[in-house]
Amino acid sequence: MTGRPRHGSPRAGTAAQQQHPTGEPVAGAAAAAALTEDIETGRELAFSTDIPSSGSWPSPREHQPVNAMTAMEVRMTILPIRKIGDPVLRQVAEPVTTFDAQLGKLVKNLRQTLAASGGGGLSAPQIGVGLRVFAINPALPGNDRKLDHLVNPGVEFPDEEEQDGPEGCLSIPGIYLDTKRRMNVVARGLTKHGDPVQVVGSGLLARCIQHENDHLDGVLFIDRRNRADQDRIIATLRAADWADARIEVSPH
Repeated sequence: MTGRPRHGSPRAGTAAQQQHPTGEPVAGAAAAAALTEDIETGRELAFSTDIPSSGSWPSPREHQPVNAMTAMEVRMTILPIRKIGDPVLRQVAEPVTTFDAQLGKLVKNLRQTLAASGGGGLSAPQIGVGLRVFAINPALPGNDRKLDHLVNPGVEFPDEEEQDGPEGCLSIPGIYLDTKRRMNVVARGLTKHGDPVQVVGSGLLARCIQHENDHLDGVLFIDRRNRADQDRIIATLRAADWADARIEVSPH
């Protein structure tokens, strides 16, 4: 993946103006700069409120006032996205056992909230529902089947190849970190109707699938850093205007 943010060099017009899709401000540039300056030369950690360039991890849209939305967007169900510190993000989600209209509504809400955010994927816990369901952007490169959701997913790795590049999360606004993932995945699960489905992905699609599957186990992408890095990240997050006082290092 390309567009890795440069240490200590956020571009103008990013952090200070960015907002979460719910309209809340993201972490400020000063906090990000302070953290990056504290990281010793040569470290692999990339931390920035900068939005990666084209071809990188999808970045959330800037918040739009309702009067700027299209008629279709107004009719959509766009739910608030839970942010780090909310206990639901640290809980292991339960398998879906009933495939009914309520599940269909959950999938619809996930898809529409994801579409409004402009992200790569969104899990049920991120909208406050502790079930093993996630939505993925059907336009992601390699998603030839245009699959947009998985229920009760399982992820396997056909080889040992890895990728490293910037990754972000709608539940941790404004933060992008270089994160190692497996390059290739095979994900199997069910549709909202209970039909079996499989998606084989690589690159960004594989990264998004792994990221969303982690959410179902209460794992956030910052948990993949070492403990010292996590402590620095969490200290910066606690200083953000939107931060929840319950932000802690992963219990997992």
